[in-house]
Amino acid sequence: MRRQPFEVVGALRLGALRGKPVPLSDLATRETPPPRSQSGLEEFDRVLGGGLVPASAILVGGDPGIGKSTLLLQAAASFARKGLKCIYVSGEEASSQVRMRAQRLGLADAPVRLATETNLRNRAPRPRHHRLGADDVGRQRGVRARLGQPGARRGA
Repeated sequence: MRRQPFEVVGALRLGALRGKPVPLSDLATRETPPPRSQSGLEEFDRVLGGGLVPASAILVGGDPGIGKSTLLLQAAASFARKGLKCIYVSGEEASSQVRMRAQRLGLADAPVRLATETNLRNRAPRPRHHRLGADDVGRQRGVRARLGQPGARRGA
């Protein structure tokens, strides 16, 4: 029996659809590095290779309570104070909890826009620059929980 060179998905052969050739380069190729926006938080910028790259996505993970949301609130406030438009969307905490943290950290005057949402289909207006996020929470249909309560996290 002769093997098919491509996987069959339904009635469509993946090999029947051809894309365009992709240009190749090698590791020694010199390119202009992308522009980066620095937060001013030295270690944060260092871990990001010198700052945030436009249109990039950064995933911040770790155990509960180690400071992911606090770090990203500090970074968002720093970027916003430098003139970048920042939206902080929390899926774990109510807006009042985020505001209390901002006040404790001396960040309440930063021009950061705030939203709380657990439904991944809903969205805030897109900022022109960067988006940061630590909350890995998304509401599934049928899971009812208020923001800031343990059920909001369990729904993910």
